[in-house]
Amino acid sequence: MPYGRRPVDSADDRLQRSPGSRAASGRAGTPTTVASGATSATATAPAPRIARSPAIIADDGRHPEVDLLARMDAAPDNGSEPQEAVLADDRVMADEDPPVEDRPDADHRSRADDHVREHQRGVVFVAAIASNDLLLRAPPGRAGLRDRSIVSGRASSRAAGLGFWSMKIAIMGTRGVPAAYGGFETFAEELGARLAARGHAVTVYGRAHVVPDGLREHRGIRLRVLPTIRHKYLDTVAHTALSVLDGLFRGFDVVLICNNANAPLALVPRLAGAKVALNVDGLEWQRGKWNRLGRWYYQACAALSPKLPIVLVSDARVIAQWYREHYRRATVLIPYGADTRRLPPGETLARFGLAGGRYLLYVSRLEPENHADTVIEAYGRAGGLAGLGIPLVAVGDAPYATGFKASIEALASATPGTILTGYVFGDGYVELQSNTLLYVQATEVGGTHPALVEAMGRGACIVANDVPEHREVLGDAGEYYARNDTASLAVMLSRLVDDGAERARLGVAAAERAAARFSWDHVTDEYETLFERMLTGRRA
Repeated sequence: MPYGRRPVDSADDRLQRSPGSRAASGRAGTPTTVASGATSATATAPAPRIARSPAIIADDGRHPEVDLLARMDAAPDNGSEPQEAVLADDRVMADEDPPVEDRPDADHRSRADDHVREHQRGVVFVAAIASNDLLLRAPPGRAGLRDRSIVSGRASSRAAGLGFWSMKIAIMGTRGVPAAYGGFETFAEELGARLAARGHAVTVYGRAHVVPDGLREHRGIRLRVLPTIRHKYLDTVAHTALSVLDGLFRGFDVVLICNNANAPLALVPRLAGAKVALNVDGLEWQRGKWNRLGRWYYQACAALSPKLPIVLVSDARVIAQWYREHYRRATVLIPYGADTRRLPPGETLARFGLAGGRYLLYVSRLEPENHADTVIEAYGRAGGLAGLGIPLVAVGDAPYATGFKASIEALASATPGTILTGYVFGDGYVELQSNTLLYVQATEVGGTHPALVEAMGRGACIVANDVPEHREVLGDAGEYYARNDTASLAVMLSRLVDDGAERARLGVAAAERAAARFSWDHVTDEYETLFERMLTGRRA
């Protein structure tokens, strides 16, 4: 059933009928009639206090960026008007006309009211990220839109207990679930399962050679399995092309497409009336695995996506900043989530001959820009198995970078103590991250790296390549070596292997940072709110 026609509960209706609620068309600070039994009285509803929200970054006054990581203290109660951030930009709200230009003599509230009167459509979404308060105001007389005056708590009407509209959501552009490859697959599984648990109908499109035979549902997610062309340059785009065509006949309300390579296909779901969000991932053309044609294609997609009437999502500030600087386009910044489960030593460690807390760990696809060679060379320079007394475990594989993979295998054979495990997923991967002495994040390009966030969540002591993406995620909860510098990493490994107190301190700091900033439940809150906001705008 299409979005907006199937209320799951009517708690917000009860709120609107309650004495303390604002009238559907009333404005803060205006007289409101309150009825109780046979008695009625006129009261003045106070303006709602909204926390100051510099989390909305307006780079040029027209394109506010939704930064869902920033947190600020609530506005002091000094009688002055609170600062409100209005998210009604055409490039964030998909189809809206350009907002009215900011006027130096107008405060935020008057600009919001001007925008409502100018467009008479949609819902103005006023967000105070610091206190997670939401104000949803519908223009007077808008049939079919239920007023939700003030929703306190998480950025989700369901989380606040005020009811929500069930949505039909598709996730495309990944290899599918259960996750058995990389970050986007884990993202699709964790986000999809949580949205399904909240009552939404979620479909994840998967590839026939990845999804187990006969599997059509996983963790509440409906699976739609389609074939593809198994080729390095065609796999992703060919499968997404089939997915968007198939989706035209399935009545989706929202389609979330992963990977900027799929930008040319992002308008297809709109032919059936669906709203589209595109998670742009990182600056993929910087990866060494692509030839000149591949790099050109990714750059062309990065130039195309800001021009499309869709919502762009990024998971790292450095990626959002790139789109602002190059295309003056705002993106919705929603971080990646961290699985914080920890497992004791078990079958996986035994299979590789490892002891808990007695190995170094590196996890990534074996591709040039992920620098497995730098890690192995640094391990050897630090003394290797003879000098450090513990092995180096490198988890990952390379389905297409066969030449580079062969060079890594040769280097590992020449470096005693190096163990190449290939891909390890599920509980085996969790077990390896949970029991490592030290975790090395050597990647150089991309946005937020899932393996880094997961290592943080499991309390690992982390040494990271000194690039902006890692600084943004890890902060001061880890150590850094000079960018791609083998000697610097070798010194860091030697020092931390001998310093148990520092390893323990950094592990605790990393776990605390992950819990505060990279919760999958919080990520789901933000995507759910984004989808609701996109659809509410469409119904105007």
